Amino acid sequence: MADKTKKFYFVRHGETNRNTKGKLPGGENTADEPLNEKGVAQAKDAGKEIKLASFGRIIGTFSSPIKRAEETAINIIKTFSPGLSLPELHDLIQYDSRLREVDFGKLTGKSWDEIAKLHPNENLEEKYRDQDYDFGEYHGDSYEEVKKRLYEFIRDLKEKYLGTDVLVVTHAGVIRVLYKHEKGEIFETPPPNGSVHIFEF
Repeated sequence: MADKTKKFYFVRHGETNRNTKGKLPGGENTADEPLNEKGVAQAKDAGKEIKLASFGRIIGTFSSPIKRAEETAINIIKTFSPGLSLPELHDLIQYDSRLREVDFGKLTGKSWDEIAKLHPNENLEEKYRDQDYDFGEYHGDSYEEVKKRLYEFIRDLKEKYLGTDVLVVTHAGVIRVLYKHEKGEIFETPPPNGSVHIFEF
């Protein structure tokens, strides 16, 4: 039997204080930050948008294990089920490390301006923007590595949740990969915090 199309509602996590400082985030093993007040509001708005678009029929919620994504997922689910307790909300989320942010390695915590001064001939910001990056030299990820883990996740979900829609809370770097691979589109600036991106697979 042929696979049925599934809608994936990909959401970039809400804003954190680090996002406002223009510093590169980290992957799974770096310092984690909670959402700030604006980030919580963004997550709730994303929940309302998804509830309207999906008619409330989301089956399965998946999140990067990083705190800012987890808190976003919790606030989205609250818009669907406002009466649930925090432990009940946690129980509805399945965490998957394949959804973690791009690991920038030793570049984590620096701004692109700082990186340009340290590595003036590498054009690292442009390579990241164009999805042609490989931060392996700095003990980080490459585009191909992020794409590989992301599409392994998508294939697994298609098999497990055949023909149903899912919510996926992740990070800007992961969403950039989706647009490059699926649509050939490049983000000049990061997708906004709390933004919703619908893909069908």
